[in-house]
Amino acid sequence: MKLLFVSPGTGSYHCGVCMKDNALVNELRAQGHDAVMLPMYLPHVLDESPADKDQPIFFGGINAYLQLKYSFFRHVPKWLDKVLDSQPLLGKVSKAQKGSMTAGKEVSQMALSTFQGQEGPLAKEFKHLVDWIIDKEKPDAIFLSTAMQVGLAPAIKARADIPIYCSLQGEDTFLDSLIEPWKTQVWELMRQAARSIEKFITPSHAFAELMAPQMQLPDEQIVCIPNGINLEGFTPRNAPPQTPTVGFLARLSYLKGMDILVEAFINLHTHHRIPSETQLRIAGTTLPDDQKFIDQQIHKLHLAKLHNHYSFRQNLSREEKIAHLQDLTVLSVPTRYPEAFGLYTIEALATCVPIVQPHHGAFPEIIEQTQGGATYQPNTPEALAEALEPWLNNPQKSHQTGLQAHQIIQEQYSIQNHAQQILQTATP
Repeated sequence: MKLLFVSPGTGSYHCGVCMKDNALVNELRAQGHDAVMLPMYLPHVLDESPADKDQPIFFGGINAYLQLKYSFFRHVPKWLDKVLDSQPLLGKVSKAQKGSMTAGKEVSQMALSTFQGQEGPLAKEFKHLVDWIIDKEKPDAIFLSTAMQVGLAPAIKARADIPIYCSLQGEDTFLDSLIEPWKTQVWELMRQAARSIEKFITPSHAFAELMAPQMQLPDEQIVCIPNGINLEGFTPRNAPPQTPTVGFLARLSYLKGMDILVEAFINLHTHHRIPSETQLRIAGTTLPDDQKFIDQQIHKLHLAKLHNHYSFRQNLSREEKIAHLQDLTVLSVPTRYPEAFGLYTIEALATCVPIVQPHHGAFPEIIEQTQGGATYQPNTPEALAEALEPWLNNPQKSHQTGLQAHQIIQEQYSIQNHAQQILQTATP
């Protein structure tokens, strides 16, 4: 069975969606299947060996932007398309970008164009990708990594009756940031394109309940398959860290709630509610626009005279990420929005680290299924401080909770288990 995964790239920072897709493709190959990963927009930035590093990039970010802005670029020769879509050029430009996810007019127009198919300004890009899929790859099934790609489905179905599956993985935050009139048009085109999808795959029941009404999806069109990770290297400690430590692992941004954790940590120290040596370890992806926000958090810690109680680490390798997690007593990523899943939760639990998360999105499901931590509400520094306190004051209990959750992660959240569920969904 040949399976094609069309996965967006970020070009300059780690993205949970493409890292999960890469692990899945590698695992499907290990199980004897013919799996291919095709990048869109920008090159993939991964923390493991790429499954398909030499594939061409479709809907290259530079080319698509120029075609949207200037009709001339919709008719240029193929050699110029190849230059504009080359991985070195796309990688260089993406690293220089600001990285803001605020959707203004241009971003909203670009989003709309990706759903207009061969009737819109990116008709040439749709044709190139559909031709490649049908004439060269000839897959038995196609998997789209996010609902932002669902506009491809009608174009593919117009040429060949190939079953198409689409993941739902946190698109709502970006879609809701679009401005009108493009926002309403995007949602409507998504609903129309959804009719060409066999199944939508969601990593949590909570996200299914959020997206189904907005996309007008019937229950039978949705299947919930929790995300899985490659567990190689995620080994638990033999004992809790000597120094109580609370950690963070996500993009170092306002939306991920890093400031909420910083203020909770200051609260705990200021009121002497935790051991005086307790540390804060923050790590994750950053973009240029994040630095001002990061500096503000560092300033807060210095004002609280916690100069020697924290560290910030950016854009870690896989090995560095695992080492970061293994040094923690407890992890918290207090996101300001309901996460569809959050790979960092199962990565922490895989290393025997319990999690303390806001009571929204997928977090209550993950904690209920793994018994690996606790949720709290409301999502304020004060509530988070109260929720973290028992874990930091009893490292041995935290470690024991992590050990039990580690076993459940191995059984239920491995990439092997995830691959099996994907195959079952795609098998008639």
